[in-house]
Formats: sequence, structure tokens, C-alpha cells
Amino acid sequence: MLFTVRLFKRVLLLGAPVCLLLLSVQCSDDGTGPVANVHPEIELTTCPEASTPQGTDCEFHWQGTDSDGEVVGYHYDLDDDSPDTWTTATCVTLQDVASGQHTFYVQAKDNQNGWSTIASCDFEVTVVNCGVAPGSLDFGSIDAGSSKDLSFVITNNGTGTLAGAVTESCDHYQIVSGSGSYSLEPAGTRTVTVRFAPTSAGTHACTIDLGAAVCTDVSCTGTAVDVVNCGVVPDSRLRER
Repeated sequence: MLFTVRLFKRVLLLGAPVCLLLLSVQCSDDGTGPVANVHPEIELTTCPEASTPQGTDCEFHWQGTDSDGEVVGYHYDLDDDSPDTWTTATCVTLQDVASGQHTFYVQAKDNQNGWSTIASCDFEVTVVNCGVAPGSLDFGSIDAGSSKDLSFVITNNGTGTLAGAVTESCDHYQIVSGSGSYSLEPAGTRTVTVRFAPTSAGTHACTIDLGAAVCTDVSCTGTAVDVVNCGVVPDSRLRER
């Protein structure tokens, strides 16, 4: 069994006796003398992904242990290697973390005022930003039964990976290149070519779905006109003079 011995000394300070704590040690009851406090240990068990999109909640979980006592709480902070935000919980969720590189720090405290080493983890909050140019396709007026191709470009203007899938389900239109899934690194591009091939007269519209919340879908419009064929035959009423 261990017990704590605190030694005091009365001193005279400005005419008033004051007790000063000179020493606080842990002793065993078997006569072996002072026993040093074993500091607690801490381990981070959950951290955000190394690349976390902006707007994602950042969750941290940890576990603290103390071999000769108990953990009474923790200090944590973001981007401060001297953490001082106190909690008795073993997890925290941080919202609206700014884009860029970050480090999370946490430290355990035991019931004998001992502190663990500081545990930390690094992660980056990335910006997912999509550019689409042009934002719409106008095929104008063409003959029914003919076709016309126009293209647009998807660009990743952010710092994270931009992922989605280009699809359409419209009559008179088809994607002739650039369809399907895409995963663009920063500054990466995907060119998509759309064909307007109307089979009947009229104005026809379509929306090309880019499959990513940060990308605005591309609207398409085109008009088809019937082909007028003109035939000329001799008029039987005309007589050669």
C-alpha cells in the first residue's frame, strides 16, 4: 500500500505565521521509503483522415491510463503544442476547421498531479472546388437527323481530390467522350464532349450530371428543324412553242 507524506514548515512572513509545503512524496508502508509517481500514458486512437474535405467534422478519440492511480482529465488543443483546454471526456469533435495543415495535441493528468507526454496527430483540411467551363451548351438550330458536338471542361480548383461521375439520360443527346467516373487531383481537368443528334423537330433540352455536389451540372439546349426537300417536274400545261 502507498500513502502520501506532506511536510510543512511554519515560517514568519510579514509578522504572520505561514505554513509552506516543503515536500510531497509517496511512501510505502513496508518501510522501503519514498516511491516515485508513475506518470500516466495516453494514446490517440482516432484522428481525421490525412486529407479531410473542408466542412467535415474532425473527430478525435484517445485513451489514458495510469498504473499507480487514475487519470482525472485531459488537456487538448488544435495547433497548440502546450494544450490547455480541459476536459474529462476521452473524445472531442471540432467543426468548421479552416483549410490547411493542422496538428491536434492531447495530454493526460493523473490524481497525483502527474502529466503524460503529449500525443499528437497531423492532418490536412482540403478545399474541394469545382470549375466548369462553359457552364451550359447551346447547340443552336440544326437539321433533324444530323448531329453537332460541343465540349465543356471540369477543373479541380481546390486542394483536395475532386471525384464524381459524368452521366446523362436524355433523348437526342449522348456523351461521346469523358463520360463515367473521374477523380481529379488539384489542377486536374476532364474534357467532356456532348453530341446533339435530334431525330425529330423541336427544341430539346438535357442536363449533364457531373455527380459531385460542388460541381454545377451542365444544361444543354438545341433545336431541330425538318429538312424541306423541293422537287421540280415539268408542268404538263407548258407547251414548247
